[in-house]
Amino acid sequence: MTRMRLTALAAAAAALLSGCGSDRGGSAAGPFAALREVGAPVVAAAFAARRATPAQPGTLPRPTREQIDGADREIIFSAVPARGSGATLAKIGQNGAVSTYTTADAMTLSLAGGVVVASRGLGEDLMSAEAPSAAAIAAGRGGHERAYYFLGGLDQKRILRIACTLQQTGGATRVELVGLSFPVREITETCTGSAGTITNTYWVEPSGRIRKSRQWLSPTVGYLELELLSR
Repeated sequence: MTRMRLTALAAAAAALLSGCGSDRGGSAAGPFAALREVGAPVVAAAFAARRATPAQPGTLPRPTREQIDGADREIIFSAVPARGSGATLAKIGQNGAVSTYTTADAMTLSLAGGVVVASRGLGEDLMSAEAPSAAAIAAGRGGHERAYYFLGGLDQKRILRIACTLQQTGGATRVELVGLSFPVREITETCTGSAGTITNTYWVEPSGRIRKSRQWLSPTVGYLELELLSR
C-alpha cells in the first residue's frame, strides 16, 4: 500500500506563512485576509482557549455558507475535542501532495489529501508523519505501518511506529456541513503499538475525497476533528 514520507514540513510551513508558495500568489497578508473574509469574529470565537467544561465540537461556531463560498481559497474547520476548542483555517499553499492551512493566529495544519501529516501551534505538535494516502484510505482495506515524528527533550526526534489496518465500517450515508449535504461512506483505520490503540475515522465521498475525519495527532493533544467546508 502506498505510503508518503513527509518530512521537513516545519521549514515549508514557515515559508508559506511569510507569503512564499501561496496557492493564489499575492502578499504575505493574503492568508490572513482570507480569514478576515470568512469573518474575524467567527474565527476568534471558534479558536477559543481551553475551557473548564469542554464544548462539543459540533457546537463550536463555523463561518456561514456565504462566507465560505465567498473566500478565495479552501476553508476547513478543525476541533480539538479534549480541549473544547476549534478553529477555522484557510489554505495558504501547496507543496506537492501537502496542503497547508492556517488560522488567524498562525496555528497551521498540513494535510496530504485530507490526512494530517504535521501541525504547528497546538502544543505537542506532529513534526511530520508517514501515513497512508487518501487513495489507500478510500479503498478501505489492507494493512500498513504509520510513523509519527515528535520533538522530545533537547530537540531530539522521537518516533512512534504503529501497525494499522483499514476497513469500511459504514455504508452510504451523508454528512451535513454548514447548509450542504455530502454523500459519504465511513472508513476506519485501527492502529496498535506502544501508545495503545489509535482509531482514525474518515468519511469519504464517492470521488475519494475525505470530507470529514477524526484523526489522532499526539499523546497530549489527542484527536483532531476535521471538516472540509468548501464545496
